[in-house]
Amino acid sequence: MTKSPSPSLVLAGLGLTMVACASWRDAPTTPGSPITPVWESGSLSCLGLSKPFFLDPYAVTGGTLVLQGLDTTSTFTSAVGIRTADGTPSWCEPRARLGNSPFRGDSGFVVFLDYVRSTIVRMRAADGATAWETPFTPAVGQWTYETGYSASAAVTAVANSEYPSARFETAAFSSVDGRLLWSRIDSTEFRFRPMVDGTVVIGDTVFTYGTEPLDRNSVRRRLFLHAYAAATGAPLGRFTSGDSASSTIAPVAVAGDRLIFSNIEGGLLAMNTRGEVLWRVRGRGIGPRQSPVILDGVAYAASADGTVRAVNVATGAQLWVTDLTYSLDGVGVCGTHVYVQMVTDLWRLDRATGAITGHEADDPGGVRSRFFGPLMSTPDAVYVGSRGGRIFRLPC
Repeated sequence: MTKSPSPSLVLAGLGLTMVACASWRDAPTTPGSPITPVWESGSLSCLGLSKPFFLDPYAVTGGTLVLQGLDTTSTFTSAVGIRTADGTPSWCEPRARLGNSPFRGDSGFVVFLDYVRSTIVRMRAADGATAWETPFTPAVGQWTYETGYSASAAVTAVANSEYPSARFETAAFSSVDGRLLWSRIDSTEFRFRPMVDGTVVIGDTVFTYGTEPLDRNSVRRRLFLHAYAAATGAPLGRFTSGDSASSTIAPVAVAGDRLIFSNIEGGLLAMNTRGEVLWRVRGRGIGPRQSPVILDGVAYAASADGTVRAVNVATGAQLWVTDLTYSLDGVGVCGTHVYVQMVTDLWRLDRATGAITGHEADDPGGVRSRFFGPLMSTPDAVYVGSRGGRIFRLPC
């Protein structure tokens, strides 16, 4: 089924562009050809995990893919670095830490929070060596899986909210030596509990973003964005999306001075670094589980409602939408392909049209899945894990 494009609707006085679908494509009955990976890592026995289960291929930087493994029979986590060229493990840290957060990568290093030790850690991606580890106890609440953080070559930023108050804390550390640069406690406009979804460092500015309730029961929520000078923490502005249809649900993606948010209704929203809402694309009511991927000025997103969409970052125009009917976990983009992952299946779409060109299906019992887990995307590669403790690099 293909839908004809409709004209854009510009809301007077708001400068907000609402853009309809360019095309809507149903999943065809022929799923396309099998997907053959460029390489697979082999079993990562160095982790010492009895049943490896990779939470995510979290960061690619400096020619190394850094992953975190979880032993499903316990709470132990482990880390491993894999060379992106051939899938060979370059270092392994078995059962070294408990309660690690997802890794964030930049400039050949990865950063993560150690919840148990209450430290923030910067690790060299090439060999797993610790560059620095800084103790930090939040003044507001405590670090949890809701804690948001990001890193650039100069600044590592962390934000945390506190239940049940409306306060949240943002702190910035030097990425060079781990020194605490500043810490600020703020509150949202409303007295109900905000939820911090993350931070992002763009140039010399740190942005903390999340959602704030518009009523006591948190039925209606909206996006908030606070900006700080990266060096000093001086507040530069506080902004909101202005309505209740913009609750974020995945970390933000950045394209130049634009922040592309996935929202809880399955669509996308773009703001600039001045807090102006530029455009939004409506979804069907169920949001994505993974950030959109931006490549060559186009944002690609997969939602739990089964849709995959490509959106022009500059204008908000939807280039195509493909309905796979399944609840989707994430998206990866490289070369001419868009890869989409659900719990047991991996789909490959044509990047220009959204047409399905490949499909790998699990067995009906879901116990021999070849590809499993979220996707990690770079401009020249897409990586995916498996239930068997292996990592695959997919072709572009």
